[in-house]
Amino acid sequence: MKQPLQRLSLALLFTQCLALHIPSTLPLQHNNACPRKVIGSGVKLRILPTGDSITVGWLSDDHNGYREKLRQNLANNNNNYENVVFAGTERYGNMEDAYHAAWSGKTIQFINDHVDAALEQRPNLILLHAGTNDMNINLGVSVEGRDPSAAAERLGNLIDKMVQKCPDAVILVAVIINTCRADQSPQ
Repeated sequence: MKQPLQRLSLALLFTQCLALHIPSTLPLQHNNACPRKVIGSGVKLRILPTGDSITVGWLSDDHNGYREKLRQNLANNNNNYENVVFAGTERYGNMEDAYHAAWSGKTIQFINDHVDAALEQRPNLILLHAGTNDMNINLGVSVEGRDPSAAAERLGNLIDKMVQKCPDAVILVAVIINTCRADQSPQ
């Protein structure tokens, strides 16, 4: 298992807002990260978009959210759609390859509890955006509570699982997107 320090350094990438709530007794470091294998010529970029409604594409016009535009941009870089594929067990959107591991209205813990089958597909790039619902004022959504430190710990556990099950994957953790709701923004 990764040291809590490594987990936390990755978890901090997920939000700048929560950084003030992280206990100061946890020093940050990332010097123990193992080098990843280079993706060679002809190897498909297997992307696993993971997270909540933003990743699902909820309320986007085409129901693809950022995933279709990302695929187009990556494919245009090497002029080949066939080298960019999405992994996951869920489908939403009108793109041909609409796979992901994301669930609208769900928390980090829910994602952690349901992502295993998607990780078994061995993506080589994992995009993670989670935590927005953990800060929701509706405790029916933020079922683990609205504690930023606890959310960072849950995110660290999710990242640990991803690293353990997909050791050669690059994991990019997004900053939580700001809410439009004034009653949620302090979190």
